[in-house]
Amino acid sequence: MRSWPRSAPPTRARYREEYTLCLCPSSAVRRFACAVAVLAVTVAGCSGSGGPGLDGAAEAVGTTGPVETLQSQLDTLASTYEMDPDTDVSIAALDTVTGQSMQYGSSSGMVAASAVKAEILVATLLDHQDAGTSLSDADDLRATQMIESSDNDAASALFDEVGGTAAMNAASVRLHMGHTSIGDDGYFGFTVTNAQDQITLLKSLVDPASPLDSNGRAYALGLMRNVDTDESWGVTAASDTGSNPAVKNGWLPVDSDEGRWAVTSIGVITAGGHETLLAVFTQHQDEEQYGIDFIERASKLVVAGLATTPPR
Repeated sequence: MRSWPRSAPPTRARYREEYTLCLCPSSAVRRFACAVAVLAVTVAGCSGSGGPGLDGAAEAVGTTGPVETLQSQLDTLASTYEMDPDTDVSIAALDTVTGQSMQYGSSSGMVAASAVKAEILVATLLDHQDAGTSLSDADDLRATQMIESSDNDAASALFDEVGGTAAMNAASVRLHMGHTSIGDDGYFGFTVTNAQDQITLLKSLVDPASPLDSNGRAYALGLMRNVDTDESWGVTAASDTGSNPAVKNGWLPVDSDEGRWAVTSIGVITAGGHETLLAVFTQHQDEEQYGIDFIERASKLVVAGLATTPPR
């Protein structure tokens, strides 16, 4: 088994509350100023033959109204967690009912960690769909272990079977994930991407115009709705009570980043009764739990912000 990302999360001890509440003033001010300078949030109504999505032309955000409130809230949250939106955070969301979408933070270079396993699954299903074959029992088991338990050995087997890095990059092109580059030499956990590309990936699981057929979409969502209990954190925090969110999370300490964490979460959730696609990526975090908590708080802000933005 490769040493990244681990197939079972560590004990998720809560970070110290004083770390959040007692930031160095100079550091907090510096982070806030940076966040204001580099923030990019877009809300748009999208249309097209493929249904609502992020492909449509986005309109610039105005200076008043609920979108500004969301921008300010995300600015403040990023500052509180000492995150630079230009390098540490990437967020995107789409309400498939209203067509409202948003983007925040970095547009490239976000480490995917185990969230990339959702794309490995889609690539595997497309490979079999193109060949007119079904998953073998062995591959069905590997896919289940990869998504529900984030098992690395299972993911490595499917990654190699589908054709490795080159084939996965081809899948990214096919899925119109233009800012995604699969990790070299089989180290798929170090795939770099952005949140908007992850919304595009999630659209392939819900859009009837997706390259993936209805059976493949149902299969993938079924696995993502049945992840192990300790895998069901992240964007699921914003889902309606009693709903059944589909999620894939990632967590990875990066040696080249002094062991700091990339923590990621993507999912199809129900928020306010609306199907919502949501991706929140963080990196350069001193603690894994720090990233998890940011993702969950940001997710709640985002779905609330989308709900208060009138359709265009």
